[in-house]
Amino acid sequence: MKWFLSCFAAVVLALCSAHAWAETLKLYWSDTTDQVIRRSNLDGTDVEVVLQNAGSIAGLAIDTTNEWIYWTDRSAYTINRARYDGTAREVLIADSVIARSVGLDVAGGTMYWGDQSPGTLTPEVRRANLDGSGMETLVSAPDVNVPTILALDLLNEHLYWSDFGRGRISRSNLDGSDVQPVVSGLGDPIGIALDVADERIYWAEDGDPTTSPAFQRARLDGSEIETLISVDLDRPSGIAVDVVGQKFYWSDWGAGTIGRADLDGSNLEILHSGQAYPRQLILAPDFVIPEPSTLIPLIMGAVGLLVYGWRRRMP
Repeated sequence: MKWFLSCFAAVVLALCSAHAWAETLKLYWSDTTDQVIRRSNLDGTDVEVVLQNAGSIAGLAIDTTNEWIYWTDRSAYTINRARYDGTAREVLIADSVIARSVGLDVAGGTMYWGDQSPGTLTPEVRRANLDGSGMETLVSAPDVNVPTILALDLLNEHLYWSDFGRGRISRSNLDGSDVQPVVSGLGDPIGIALDVADERIYWAEDGDPTTSPAFQRARLDGSEIETLISVDLDRPSGIAVDVVGQKFYWSDWGAGTIGRADLDGSNLEILHSGQAYPRQLILAPDFVIPEPSTLIPLIMGAVGLLVYGWRRRMP
C-alpha cells in the first residue's frame, strides 16, 4: 500500500506542478498620445503592447482575479474595460466624466475614480460596481477641487487622492466620510502610490511657479516629507511602488521616459525613453501557464512511476 500512496503522491505533485501558474510582476503603463497600454518586465526588457486604440487613455487598473483591464478615456469621457486579449470591450461609465485614474476594490466589487464633468467641471470622487452599475458620489466640493489620481488602502479602508487644484493630498474612508488633508502646501501633485506596510505615501510633484518637479514621500499622517528625486525631471506623472523589490517606478510625460529607483531615491535608472505621452503606470502580476509540451513529460513520468511500482509489487 505504501508504494501506491507514494506513487499516487508523485502523480498528484506532477500534475499540480504542471498546472500551477507562476506569478511575476510586470510594469504596465498608459500612453495617451499612442492610445495604447504597454507592459514590460521590471527591468525594462520585453516591451509589448497589451491594448490598442484605447482613445485618450489616462487612468489604468487591472483586475487579475477576473482578467479585466480597466482604463479611462478623457476624450470620450468614459471608463472602459476589456479582456486581457483586448476582446469584450465595453463602456462602463459614460456619464460625461473626465477621469484621470481608476482604482479597483476587486474583493468588494467596486471601482473608484476622481471626476470632473466636462461642462461644469464639477469635482467629485465617485464609486460604482465593477460593471459600472450603482454609481454614487462619495466626495464633492468644497472637500475636493481637482481630483487627479486615486490610491486605495483596503487594509485600513481608506481612499487617498491627489488634489491638483489645491496642492494637497487628501484622504477619506471608503464611503467618502471623514475627509481630511494628509499633505498640504504642495505645488501640483499628480500620481500617488501607497506603501501601507511601511506607512508611507509616494507622489509625483508636477511643479508650479513656486515648486520644482520632483518625486516625494511622507508618512501616511503627512509627517516626515522627503524629496527622493528632483533632478533631470520635466513633467513627472505616474508612480508605483514595489514593496517586495524595494523600488518605485515613475513616468515623466514631459521627457517621455519611464524609470525606477530604490525607495529612498538612490540607484536611479531610466528603463524606457522615447515614449510619446507616458501617463499612469501600475505594477500587476503576469500569470504564466506551462505549455502542453511541458505537461506531457511530467504526466508520462508520473505514470511511469505508477507502472514501475506496480511491476515491482507483482509476484
